[in-house]
Formats: sequence, structure tokens, C-alpha cells
Amino acid sequence: MAIVLLIIILAILILAVIFAIQNVAAVPISILFWQVQGSLALVLLLALAIGVLIAVLFALPTFYKNRREMGRLKKQIASLEEELEEKSTKLEMIEGQLKELEELPEAAEPVEEAPEEVVEQVEEPLQQQPLEEAPAPEVEPMQAEEAPVPVDEGLEGEEQEEN
Repeated sequence: MAIVLLIIILAILILAVIFAIQNVAAVPISILFWQVQGSLALVLLLALAIGVLIAVLFALPTFYKNRREMGRLKKQIASLEEELEEKSTKLEMIEGQLKELEELPEAAEPVEEAPEEVVEQVEEPLQQQPLEEAPAPEVEPMQAEEAPVPVDEGLEGEEQEEN
């Protein structure tokens, strides 16, 4: 790449020398109150150099702005690559855990739902049968030996057990 650039610079210099040799006529240059005479080639090359200088001065702020942006983006890329590495490691760990879980024998087969026809066959008789009232439990009369415990005594007994 450096050789190509060197060849291009040499070609431009050769063309400038040829241009200067062919344009040796003296021309007057007036700037405000000054007046100068010089060769046409020299005046044109000087104008070209001043134009390049002005273009470079206008391009410098953009160049430095882009350079700072490039540095910021490089830092962001580095942080994103680091985050990607962390997430990749975490993903590999989770995939390993998933593989271990898949290798475990299944405890039970999943229960399939019964077809709707079977559900309807079972539900129809249940819906058609009237609900029967449950018979009231029989209560046996209390005998004298089984006297009820007074409420106060029962509470005191519970309090004493807690203490």
C-alpha cells in the first residue's frame, strides 16, 4: 500500500513540474492594495495549495468527532462482547442442566384426557339422578354417668395444660 501511495505522489509531482515548465509567463496578482507578479504555474499551484489547506481545516472537526465516536464505539463493542461471552457461558450451563434433566427417567407418564364422548356418558346419568337427602344421624340419649363437662372447668383444664 505504501508503494502505491509513493507512486501516486511521484506522478503528481512529475505532472506539477511539467505544468510549471510549460506555464512560465508572468502574471500580475492584485489582493486589496497589494499587487504581486509571479509565474502562472506558481500562482496556480499556490492557489491549489491554499484550497487544499482550507479543505483540511474544514474537515478537521469532523475527523476528530469521528475519531472520538470510533473510540466510544470500540469500548461499547468490547463491553458487548464481554456481555455476550457471559451470556454464552450461562446458556451453555443451562443447556447442560437441561440435558441432565432430559436424561432423568420420567416418574410418570402424562395422563391423557378422556374423550368427550366418555365424559358425556358419565355426566348424563349423574345429572339425571336426583340428589337423595342423607338421613339424619341418630343421636343416642345421654346417660347419667356421662355428664357434660362444665364450660369453666374445661377452659381451666386447657389453660393448665398450656402452662
